[in-house]
Parts: sequence; C-alpha cells; structure tokens
Amino acid sequence: MPPRSPTSWAGWRPAGATAPPPAITVAQTRQLLAAPDRSTQRGRRDATLLATLYETAARVSELAGLAVRDIRLEPPPLAVLTGKGRKTRQVPLGASAAALLGAYLAENGLDKPGRDDHPLFFNQHGTRLSRGGIAWITAKYHAQAGGPAPAGTCHPHILRHYVDGRVMWPEAASPLVAEPRVLVRAA
Repeated sequence: MPPRSPTSWAGWRPAGATAPPPAITVAQTRQLLAAPDRSTQRGRRDATLLATLYETAARVSELAGLAVRDIRLEPPPLAVLTGKGRKTRQVPLGASAAALLGAYLAENGLDKPGRDDHPLFFNQHGTRLSRGGIAWITAKYHAQAGGPAPAGTCHPHILRHYVDGRVMWPEAASPLVAEPRVLVRAA
C-alpha cells in the first residue's frame, strides 16, 4: 500500500466518531465564561464554577462532588475528580482557573484549616450545589452568551464537548487560551 499524503488525512476521524459533538462556538464560550457579574459574591462563585468546568472538562456529577480537599493550588495546580465507578483522576488547572479558585477559597473562608470536607461549590444554604443547580447556572449564562432559547436547552456537558472538540476536531473549535492543552479525561 502506498503511503498516504498529508492532505489525505484531512477528513480523518477517530474510530467510531462521525462528526464533532454538538458544541458552542469559540465566541459563545468566551461570552459564557465572561458573563457572570464578578462584582457580586454569587457572580464570582459562578465565574469560578464555569472556569473550573471548562478547565477540567468535568462531568456535572464530578464538579458537584468536589470538596475543598480536591483542589491543589500549589504548582502544578490540579483538581482531583471522582467519576464513574468512584475512579479518580487528576486534572491540571490553568493559571486563570487556579487564580479564580484561590480567590474564591479565600473569600469564602475555605482556605482555613478544618474546611477540607466542605463542598467546593455550595448554595445560599451552605449545602453542596446539585447537578440541577449547576445545570441552571450554566443554562443561565449560556442564554446570556447568545445560546439557544429557552435557557433549559443548554447543559453543562456542552463545555465538555467543547474541550473534546478542541482536541479531537481542531477545525471545529479553537482553544481559548494560547497555552497547549492536554486532554486527560477518562471515557
């Protein structure tokens, strides 16, 4: 068999993949991440949540299950996600997400001793944000970023698709950050 020319790889897709999964555009992703009002405590929480969701490509249940002990801000910053089957994986955090998380932890007193088991993201009652709460927050800002209406049509998994698209289908989406990214998620 003769070797393939570089141009013949243009339409290649990984086995089993037919097309990029539904995702939002680069502009919509930028708008989504910039949408929370960072002058309010809730807006800063939401900005941190969205940045963490984007940086880690976490499942909603993984994000909802994060506790303070699962975040390490010392270099290299990372999040320890617990996913399906109680499997854990360490995911690197970019500088922007690490900075937001550091400020968020300090603002909420979560950087103090004895707070390791406290939920990372919590509601006005101090209890862990539910998957539905995270979905509502994502849909709210997705609608503000020009996403499809009604807001309920968006789901947090859309950022997971976006991160996958940057790696597997670079022609479908380009990265938000200039630094190279490594996909570290498990199927």
